[in-house]
Amino acid sequence: MFHLKHDVQIHLKKEKEVFQLVRLFLFTFILSAVLMGLPDYIWNMHLYRISLIVVPWLIAVPSIVYCIKQRVQLVNKKWILDFGIGIVIGVALSCLWLVIANQMGITVGRFYTNNMWTIVFFFIYYVFSVGPAEELIYRVAFKESLESVTDKAKWIAPILANVLFGLSHLFQHNISNAVFAFCVGAIYTLLYNKWNKCNYIMVAAIHGMYDFAICFIPYMLDKV
Repeated sequence: MFHLKHDVQIHLKKEKEVFQLVRLFLFTFILSAVLMGLPDYIWNMHLYRISLIVVPWLIAVPSIVYCIKQRVQLVNKKWILDFGIGIVIGVALSCLWLVIANQMGITVGRFYTNNMWTIVFFFIYYVFSVGPAEELIYRVAFKESLESVTDKAKWIAPILANVLFGLSHLFQHNISNAVFAFCVGAIYTLLYNKWNKCNYIMVAAIHGMYDFAICFIPYMLDKV
């Protein structure tokens, strides 16, 4: 309850949930603003690559804390199967987008390296860092926190969480990339919220493998 001048009182329902959401948003935003560009200042290649993998998880710390406090179950006994299915779906989605992009004349990013260890590094980076960290933040923590505030219209929470996911890409690129991220994120959101078998492990694998395959498949086609 907030007390204003002249004894005017405003009753705010779900105060705890609202402040929990605000705290989660602020800490995630601050960490993103501070850490996202940090690897660019590291000149040692080994430390640079380590920082690339670590930074997404550092940004996810507020979400990790939220999930621990809320006792959110992220892993089940079938996590290996879920991971494998996610990898397959991620490759399928990337192939679909590559076909669409080719028909539309859109240039898709690809690896510019012949070093297989560099490709292995980016596989680890996308599949075990970017995908899991971003999905933990937006498809799990933000979505559930928003649901606790908007429980009478739970369909709003996944949409708002995906909007935040799209906007987060403004830290990395530009508005067009943010719009594209929102569109791709909408697919992750639909899978995670409408397909009962799609849990956190699966959607994280889908996300990570999609990001990796978008660059890797054109690279392999160039080699053929």
